[in-house]
Amino acid sequence: AYAVLAGWGVPAQRTVFMIAAVALLRSLGVRWPLPAVLLAAACAVAALDPWALLQAGFWLSFVAVALLVAAEPVQGNRTPAQGRWPRLWRAVREGVRSQLVATVGLAPLSLLFFQQVSVVGLVANLVAIPLVTLLITPLALLGVLLPALWTLAAALAQGLVVVLQVLAAWPGAVWQAAVAPPWAVVAGLLGGLLAVAPLPARLRWLALPLLLPLLAPPVAPVAAVGMALFT
Repeated sequence: AYAVLAGWGVPAQRTVFMIAAVALLRSLGVRWPLPAVLLAAACAVAALDPWALLQAGFWLSFVAVALLVAAEPVQGNRTPAQGRWPRLWRAVREGVRSQLVATVGLAPLSLLFFQQVSVVGLVANLVAIPLVTLLITPLALLGVLLPALWTLAAALAQGLVVVLQVLAAWPGAVWQAAVAPPWAVVAGLLGGLLAVAPLPARLRWLALPLLLPLLAPPVAPVAAVGMALFT
């Protein structure tokens, strides 16, 4: 019901199909690895709407989850946090880590689809996601029962818009890049995966030379350069 209310976009479909796949498999006593569940959800979305394969949102949505799965550290190396504040600190740290993984890992796809990447996107997400998830969305839904809550939700949303506008106005908030050749696209995608993979730091640094070709800024047209010289 919430996915329909949200517009039934590709991210909502992905979430619904992944939950449905996990619930069905669990009810049958079967445990699939998460990448297999993600692939099943992608196949379901593509079967219902083959045109979704041509949407940037399809690839960004599923690749984001795949990156978070690939970058997840081994569970056996983690000890459960004891106490309220250690658990809260771990939750905050893992939230920041997830956003960092998504930001770095999706940068090559953003450059591929849009020829630009947001430099302030990480900061914007760290502000927007908790605010929308924990306050704005619950208040908007509860407003169906108590309409006065919509006023508070609207005020928070307007405040968020102001913060995002300030971030977008920063110099260099968006990095523009040239259309990359196929070899640079492949190298950049590999570099994004390598940057967030749970590997030693010395290996992840190898992602930098793979990502650099995607970051090449666009070259000004010859006519524009000539006009600038004579004005």
